[in-house]
Amino acid sequence: MKKLLKTIVITALILDGNSSFSETVIYSDSFDGVAGELLNGRVPNSAPAGVVWESMSSGTAWMADGRIGTQKVNQNRNAFLPFVPESGKVYELSLDMSPEGAAGDGFFALGFSSGSKPADAFVTNQGMAVSPWMFAAANGTVRTYAGPGNAGNVAAVSPEGGWKNPVSAKIILNTGSEPWSVEWFVSGESVRVHKFYTGNPEISYVTFGRFRKTQGAVDNFKLSVLSE
Repeated sequence: MKKLLKTIVITALILDGNSSFSETVIYSDSFDGVAGELLNGRVPNSAPAGVVWESMSSGTAWMADGRIGTQKVNQNRNAFLPFVPESGKVYELSLDMSPEGAAGDGFFALGFSSGSKPADAFVTNQGMAVSPWMFAAANGTVRTYAGPGNAGNVAAVSPEGGWKNPVSAKIILNTGSEPWSVEWFVSGESVRVHKFYTGNPEISYVTFGRFRKTQGAVDNFKLSVLSE
């Protein structure tokens, strides 16, 4: 309990402008590419030398301006950047998501994964094995997942009328204690804290994606490390 409370306090200090924590950006992307060009193979606005987005280049795909269209059949579409967390760090992963579509069309998602499968589903526990992650649907629903895949899912209790579009999603991963901990935020509000008592997740990538047929856009992708 003391370690969990410490995590919450650390996160609160990070979010408070009066803290002594600094931010070092690992990746950032405002998706300012030309409409009609693919995101796959594009260099993020900020990234280590040689790193490019890995995504689909066929079918309905993520585009350089952060948009994705819809189609009649389900097409999961994910984008990846390589990332392996180090022990003793606090990482912040964030993305603004604007999903559009009818009920049942799916959702947009953000998280950490062990594999890069551009057409896999976030909810599967193999392949990408996403853990931790969260989704936002066009109807204002937000759900958090400890993972991998569909495991450990909890709905984010929303304000009256649901979460507004765009959803500002944020995941803070703390590797500073054993086991690791994670905290999820929606539009700046903490909605859940979790400790990985059954084992820390295997992480090789950060990823966002589309499940089923949802269309819309994403913006302001960022991965950073927070330090004192």
